[in-house]
Amino acid sequence: MLASILDDAVHDRRIAVNPARGGKIGLPKKTTSRHIYLNHAQVEDLASASGEYATLVRTLAYTGTRWAEISGLAAQNIDFTRSRIWVVTNAVEVNGEIYVGTPKSHKIRSVPMPRVPA
Repeated sequence: MLASILDDAVHDRRIAVNPARGGKIGLPKKTTSRHIYLNHAQVEDLASASGEYATLVRTLAYTGTRWAEISGLAAQNIDFTRSRIWVVTNAVEVNGEIYVGTPKSHKIRSVPMPRVPA
């Protein structure tokens, strides 16, 4: 992010060179944090506590879809016969307005809906 900002500053002739490029100044490495997942019992506890949103919680937990993908999901993109969700669009809120667009990857994909024991 910093390197991009400094690239703009070079482009605008505010600075002569981007000190974050060319190896003169090293930027900190991006660190990845360990992913932590809920187990089945924890998902069920969360779903039960979510009341009318229990199905939404289970869908997000067991399909791995993103919030924006589920927000943009249309009924015709759910195949109950084959137990699949087709991720075609996503929906995001920006300054109180909902924008519908392509998924993060810009590619349509099919996500399995596993059968979850009660």
